[in-house]
Amino acid sequence: MSQRVLVLGCPWWPLLAAGVARDTPAVVIEANRVTVGTPGAAALSITVGLRRREAEGRCPTLAILKPDPAREAREFEKILGALDGFTPFIEILRPGTCLFATKACARYFGGEEALAAQVLAAITATVCQEGCFGLGIADGLFAAGIAARKSLRTGEPVIVPAGESTEFLAPQPVSLLGRPDLSDLLRRLGLKTLGAFAGLPTADVLARFGHDGIEAHRRAAGVDQHRFVPRASRPVTELSEELDPPTVRSDIVVFAGKGLADRLAGQLEAEGLACNKVVIEATTEDGQTFSRTWRLDGGFSPGAIAQRMRWQLDGWLSGSGDRPPGSALAKIAIVPEEVTAHGGVQLSFWGGQTEPGRRAARGIARLQGLLGPEAVVVPEYRGGRGPNDRFRLVPADAVDLLNRSATPEFMAAAPWPGHLPTPSPALVFSDRVGVGVLDGNGKNLGVDDDRLTARPACVALGGGHRLDVIGWAGPWPVNERWWDPKASRRLVRLQIVCANNNAYLVSFEKGRWWLEAAYD
Repeated sequence: MSQRVLVLGCPWWPLLAAGVARDTPAVVIEANRVTVGTPGAAALSITVGLRRREAEGRCPTLAILKPDPAREAREFEKILGALDGFTPFIEILRPGTCLFATKACARYFGGEEALAAQVLAAITATVCQEGCFGLGIADGLFAAGIAARKSLRTGEPVIVPAGESTEFLAPQPVSLLGRPDLSDLLRRLGLKTLGAFAGLPTADVLARFGHDGIEAHRRAAGVDQHRFVPRASRPVTELSEELDPPTVRSDIVVFAGKGLADRLAGQLEAEGLACNKVVIEATTEDGQTFSRTWRLDGGFSPGAIAQRMRWQLDGWLSGSGDRPPGSALAKIAIVPEEVTAHGGVQLSFWGGQTEPGRRAARGIARLQGLLGPEAVVVPEYRGGRGPNDRFRLVPADAVDLLNRSATPEFMAAAPWPGHLPTPSPALVFSDRVGVGVLDGNGKNLGVDDDRLTARPACVALGGGHRLDVIGWAGPWPVNERWWDPKASRRLVRLQIVCANNNAYLVSFEKGRWWLEAAYD
């Protein structure tokens, strides 16, 4: 039987953590799209996934913020501090959303209705705004999360009576399963609600959708196998490390914690297990202990554990909680609370993660400890037409360095009309260099209606140096953001091979030729 679970969440927490009021039109923009919006923005039809240009067109006074996970986690510590008076067994799904089992505390506070009212009152007093958090209570995590979403619309706690989660979930759309690929397939098969999906025979679901489909089928039926209380025995024991000397710097503690996370990952890997729930504890010199429980379905990587440790320590050391540390930190510990069979990862062709990759990850962790979490960046594919557009540098904490794909599938599949063919340039200049591309008569080569006015004969570099052109390919015209006068861009790219056997990428824009990149 599923446990009674309380889920508390704010879907626009990144903005609330920045001090934005719920009625203020504001969004978080990432990769030029809206990722989070306030209710005030939603009232103006500014929804998640909308392009920045279109969002600003719907509200010229729209406030735009950048993502700041550290601030979100630091400010969420205030919410967790307010909940500590209700139960010590709080689990954090992500900054802005947490949960706990209600069995014991509901009896103490006079029932689930009284508990829900007191929890919302405490949260409202903490954030000084009403209607920011949704609160749902139901049998199991999934049903309670759906109830919390409904609570945001009604403005009141939504409590699903015990044993009625299946009936509560039945009319809900399959999109709430959190699996877009599966939801789309179910809709095309005529199964538009969770009840219709839950009504399928289990054997048929297993045969058609596999084990992931079975897990979604159980959720749709209101069957939740997660346990929300500490287990008496654990397959992997607690890992801890003494800090000598004690310190108040979170970066030093996180570096030590990354080593613990690597050791934990090694033990779990040897047993074929993955950790879905982990407790991160810190102890001061005077014996004060501070701990938080984090949950991540699918399992924690060492980088994910270190990232949550940094969030947690930043919030505690900055005094965001109600119990700031009275002295320096002397010990840290990682306690695996819930482990499951590992679902497996796609390994390299030669049989696993390479040792150079592991050493690189450890080196990056060391540099982060010395220079700070934002100082070490790695390339991330984002797609584009030109060599300078396809990758961006992001903090190493934002990716799983050992188990990440070089190119996200949905980005690799994008058409990008006008993009350059393979192979990619070996050297891309950060600043374009002005050059001259001349025809056989020594005149500047022009572009008319995206076509060259003549065959390229030579390239004039700085200092009067010229290289004869022995081969060329293109042109590839690009017309980007034609609807935006400030950001619009029209150019033509050309690949050329010179007599010195070097190949270059040049572009023609605003009446001039530019050297963008060189090929190996």
